[in-house]
Amino acid sequence: SVSNLGLTDIAITGAGYIVGGLAGQNGGTITNAYVTGSVQGAPVGGLVGKNTGTITRSYSTATVSQPAVGGDVVGGLVGENTNEITLSYATGDVTGRGTAGGLVGKNSGSIALSYATGAVTGTIGTDVGGLVADNAGAISNSYATGGAVSGNMSVGGLVGMNTGAITQ
Repeated sequence: SVSNLGLTDIAITGAGYIVGGLAGQNGGTITNAYVTGSVQGAPVGGLVGKNTGTITRSYSTATVSQPAVGGDVVGGLVGENTNEITLSYATGDVTGRGTAGGLVGKNSGSIALSYATGAVTGTIGTDVGGLVADNAGAISNSYATGGAVSGNMSVGGLVGMNTGAITQ
């Protein structure tokens, strides 16, 4: 469990590993946590690289990117989410060669009451979305605003590719 923790002006770089500003992987609970600065890797997330636990009331303002070679999942808050994200947000710009999302790159879990405001750019990638690039889970009461979203395949202001459920 991690709670009430902030990391400022971070500069995290990893290659070939799961990379996050706070944690590479989260299988527990993160509450009231945040990061600022920059995070680079593949797969990568501003706060967490891969989330199989829960993230609540947390955020990232970090710029998130992938190295010039390779490509994988990249997200402003979380690279890949398979469990639960609530009341959280990301405001940093996201650039990826693979799947790129303003809040989450790839989601098969649930996202509720969350948002993203950064620009999202997919340089080679498959799916690019202002909130989530590839959604196979559930998204509710969430939004993306303010940042330009661009790519060359499945591109959407909210979600690039959706096979899940989006409500409200």
